[in-house]
Amino acid sequence: TKKVIQNVGETVLGALAGEFNNDPSVTQIIIDGIISLIPILDQIADGRDIAAHIYFMTTKGEYNKIERWIGLAFSLIGCIPELGTVIKSASKLLFKGTAKVLPHLKELLQLIGKIIPNGTVNSFSSFLSQNWQKYVQQGITKWEEILNQLYVAVNFIPGILLQKKNQVLNKLKEIQGLSGRMLKSAFDKIKAKISKVLDDLASKINPQKKAATNVDNATKKASQLPMALTTAKAITEANDANNTPIPILIALLNAGVKSKYIWIKRFEASPKKLGHYSIHMIASDHEIKSDYTTKGKTAEKTAKEVQVTIKGTENDKRY
Repeated sequence: TKKVIQNVGETVLGALAGEFNNDPSVTQIIIDGIISLIPILDQIADGRDIAAHIYFMTTKGEYNKIERWIGLAFSLIGCIPELGTVIKSASKLLFKGTAKVLPHLKELLQLIGKIIPNGTVNSFSSFLSQNWQKYVQQGITKWEEILNQLYVAVNFIPGILLQKKNQVLNKLKEIQGLSGRMLKSAFDKIKAKISKVLDDLASKINPQKKAATNVDNATKKASQLPMALTTAKAITEANDANNTPIPILIALLNAGVKSKYIWIKRFEASPKKLGHYSIHMIASDHEIKSDYTTKGKTAEKTAKEVQVTIKGTENDKRY
């Protein structure tokens, strides 16, 4: 019992620490989010978190760590009037990853429900896509205001009361110079991560939707296959006439054909003999050309020496 009480106490203290806690648990994120929903405590929590980031950047020199800027980006979202705190809490929870979010799906949906009545992970994903850039700009603007106010405040303090005053001011200038690039990168990483987690959750909550997507891709493939093959063959024939090297051909096929059709997995070039290849489009296997030649290229090896298939880059999200 004593151990349980100790663990509960540590959890609550970790939640109250906000961004002074560098690695909060999912439970601590949820508790902090609940506390931050209380009027007045919301503003106090925002101030606490911003102060934490300024402390770690100026005192601990963490202004070059992207993790610090990611934390700051979450805190700046929290400063957005009305919905900021809830969006921050839901986003921080999602940033922990699918495996850690699933056991707390109920809590996540409760947070989403405060933003979108009867909201789902899909509706929250759409909401973020529509509003993310607006929140990014608001966050960056808020940070610029904070830095400017802090610079004025520090500069106003007599040097006799603040040792190394010039050092602090120079540090703030350095941080301000990095802010645009680092915050943009931080916001991009957050959006990419939570979008992936939301997609994962949606497929786990509603596996029928993923199955329907696969059926839809199969339907698209049936109607789009003739045009895809025609385009791929035209690109391949034109480049065969010019003895274009295989890696460049594969890149051209990826850009000109694969990028347009979600059901294409990749293009392959299978070596046959010196300077000769069979070109294939892989969705199910479709031979594009049975004898593609690259005569006169000194860098080519014999088919026996190659023993490998040259492949285009696969996209993980293709079905």
